[in-house]
Amino acid sequence: MKPFKVLAPGTIHDAACYNIMFNAAPGTIHDAACYSIMFNAAPGTIHDAACYSIMFNAAPGTIHDAACYNIMFNAAPGTIHDAACYNIMFNAAPGTIHDAACYNIMFNAAPGTIHDAACYNIMFNAAPGTIHDAACYSIMFNAAPGTIHDAACYSIMFNAAPGTIHDAACYSIMFNAAPGTIHDAACYSIMFNAAPGGICLLMFRLYGDPFKRGFFCDDESLKHPFKDSTVTSFTLYFVGFSVPIAIMIVLEAFRIYMQKIPEQEKIVNKHGKLIVYVRNLYLSVMPFLFGAVVEQLTTDIGKYSVGRLRPHFFSVCQLEWTTISCENNSYIEDFKCLSNDQNAVREVRLSFPSGHASFSTYAAVYTVIYLQVQLKVRMQNLLKPAIQVLILYAAYYTCLSRISDYKHHWSDVLCGTVIGIVVAIIVAVHVSNLLPCNSQSSSLRADNETNNGTSDLAILTEEVRGNRDAAASVLESSEATVSARM
Repeated sequence: MKPFKVLAPGTIHDAACYNIMFNAAPGTIHDAACYSIMFNAAPGTIHDAACYSIMFNAAPGTIHDAACYNIMFNAAPGTIHDAACYNIMFNAAPGTIHDAACYNIMFNAAPGTIHDAACYNIMFNAAPGTIHDAACYSIMFNAAPGTIHDAACYSIMFNAAPGTIHDAACYSIMFNAAPGTIHDAACYSIMFNAAPGGICLLMFRLYGDPFKRGFFCDDESLKHPFKDSTVTSFTLYFVGFSVPIAIMIVLEAFRIYMQKIPEQEKIVNKHGKLIVYVRNLYLSVMPFLFGAVVEQLTTDIGKYSVGRLRPHFFSVCQLEWTTISCENNSYIEDFKCLSNDQNAVREVRLSFPSGHASFSTYAAVYTVIYLQVQLKVRMQNLLKPAIQVLILYAAYYTCLSRISDYKHHWSDVLCGTVIGIVVAIIVAVHVSNLLPCNSQSSSLRADNETNNGTSDLAILTEEVRGNRDAAASVLESSEATVSARM
């Protein structure tokens, strides 16, 4: 694609031309004197028949009417998707409206004009200038099936909040594909399957109503005082996400750095390592995040379904004892809490299982497995086991703190720990394939390691070697011929 022509500042907004262009009756926009000032293009460029008919010579009342006119040059947020105008502006045959001359006029506006914030986020969902990268451009507007998942473009195009790009209106506008096209297995399972889980978690937290469980008046396990958390929720999730991901970033960079490339082939592979690193990092982080969503959803289902009271229930609830009869140690189901903190009253019903225990255990066990498989140490080195033990101790301390802070019963913590361990192992075996469950999977894992690592870089290397060997063969044949003649 030829580079887009950028007009000098003030050219298209020349005062004399501006009144003619934007405030003139239909037809005067094509005035010859104004044409050279406005577009500064050689005759036949912008006036090309295919482009001209799309931009200006539309059916009467379509592109020149007030609603569409505002959309083309300075639209209110969201109005660029008006059906009548959209077909004219964007739904053109490949190579017409998106050719260099036309593109320059339509899209080469200052940020915030035609790319106003609401429309830009919906259509391109990228920082200004990013989506116009050559590799991404061809994928977005006229890509061969399957190339939309190219690693380099994927992060640029799909770097959106879960559920945004996937809503029906945006999907039909951006991709205009039949259902199932963009939803191929590799993309759907990793990118979009996490969104429903995240939405379920959000619904639980915002609108979930825990099961209303009763209590016995003489239940000593519910009479503990309220204490602040030793490990706060912010600390738990910040450390639980940042430490494993930081380890993956460093370790994947180390693995790529250690791959050797012959000196004469470095020019061919100068970008190969970066591409492999980005892909390997993506394939390492995404299964971990997917497992975190599964673990949290499993824990929340238990919390809201069981509704077990926390050890500090009496202290937080502040029961209205005048309405409760505790004769014969009866089981009380109908009671009222006098506390004004409704969020605390709701949280006091979410003891089983422990969310701190499940998440800390999941993050620790998955990270330990990842280190065990991916960090290869050739000599006897205590660094890896030392890191693994420290990570497990951090999770262990978090679990114990929930009991000593009277946030959970010991059985809540035990169940949360089991959930974290089970989810971590399942994700490691069946999602990220860190732990193959049989010999066949082991061979597949080895193949994947090869494909994800050295062999990706070796593709171009083999081409160079092939060309070098071919050249050597030709040289040997020539020398043999010369020797024979002599």
